[in-house]
Amino acid sequence: MTVLSEILKIIAGDFKEAFTLFTAIVFMVTGIFMFLVEARSMEQKNLKAERLLLRILGVIYTIGSLLTYIIFISR
Repeated sequence: MTVLSEILKIIAGDFKEAFTLFTAIVFMVTGIFMFLVEARSMEQKNLKAERLLLRILGVIYTIGSLLTYIIFISR
């Protein structure tokens, strides 16, 4: 094996240990908060681009953390 593949295995192992259920829940709650609360706040301030960005990032946070947890729990 190459040095790069060994380094990537070590990093993946460390990431798997660090990304627990609690970490996934924190990221999901953050995503939901961004999608619901912060986006509404931007809408009230008439900041349409920021509102859209917060909604997109909220979905990415929520779905991404859930998928990452499922991927790492299945290994």
